[in-house]
Amino acid sequence: MFFIKKRKLMSILIFVIILLGFQAKNISGHIPGRFWLAYDFATETLSIDIEHPRMYPDLHYIDNVVIWKNDVLVRNETYTSQLDDNYHLYFVINASHLDVFKGYGRCNIGGNATDTITVIDPNAPSVSSSLGFISGFSICLVMLGIGTIILATSINNRYKRKN
Repeated sequence: MFFIKKRKLMSILIFVIILLGFQAKNISGHIPGRFWLAYDFATETLSIDIEHPRMYPDLHYIDNVVIWKNDVLVRNETYTSQLDDNYHLYFVINASHLDVFKGYGRCNIGGNATDTITVIDPNAPSVSSSLGFISGFSICLVMLGIGTIILATSINNRYKRKN
């Protein structure tokens, strides 16, 4: 009789452990599905698009977002919750043409993501040059000349051997 009770107790215990295992998977940490930076030059606004789905919002959220501009720390934001699975953060930060922003987002349970962008001023003068074409064309001419010399030498050597 004691053996039956012990066996039933073990079955219930195993069931509870399996059930807790499934729950643990749902609150386990993971990297954000999307962590994307964008910069609006007109409004001087850096926006961060974060996708971080979770089942238990009070226990699982993005707790830290860090922003660097040209490798200098400009923002270090700490959070205690996450309002939605997909959300946007906006920061007004002055930037110049070709400044580089790097962002970092961390899940409080585990996992992080980063993104890097280079700011492009739409009004900056574009630099265009035909130098690349000239260089490429020059290389082709040199290669054609070398090939012609090798071919002529080879034909000349064959002609000398026959005579």
